[in-house]
Amino acid sequence: MQFTTNYKNNERNDLFPAGQYEMIITRVKHDATKKGTEYISISMVVRNDLDQALPDTNGKAHNRYYTHFMWPNRETGDFELGDMQYVFEAAGIPEGTEINSFEELTKQLVNKPVRLKINVYTPKDGGETRNSTWPNNFDKTKFPQVQHVFKKKQQSQPDVGAGITDSDLPF
Repeated sequence: MQFTTNYKNNERNDLFPAGQYEMIITRVKHDATKKGTEYISISMVVRNDLDQALPDTNGKAHNRYYTHFMWPNRETGDFELGDMQYVFEAAGIPEGTEINSFEELTKQLVNKPVRLKINVYTPKDGGETRNSTWPNNFDKTKFPQVQHVFKKKQQSQPDVGAGITDSDLPF
């Protein structure tokens, strides 16, 4: 086979079209930027069981991942608990549930279905167009019976060094 590479027709559009997406929370992580600013990221996957019910959103974006970031208040440095309440309510966490640690928070949210409104935002200064979400963009799912099938993780390569000790090495 012989051919010449030609990239002029390649298109990349990583943006989600604006709309309401049914998703499943896959990970909640507390981390910090290289400069030390803490944040909470909520990673979600677009449900693949709603292609027919939501052809313009889930049908076109199923299995894609989106991450919502929550940043602390610039003045206080604290996270706004009110912002997290939108996520808890959307995930169906019962009113009055006590959460005593970040680990508990993660356990409460992971694998829960939510509906998320994703916007497309172009800065007035002409910056790069991007997706944006706010805490109040989270809502309860309209499809509580989840039939989403997660992609199987690729099997890792066998550990070729398994069972080898230092005495087995020639150096």
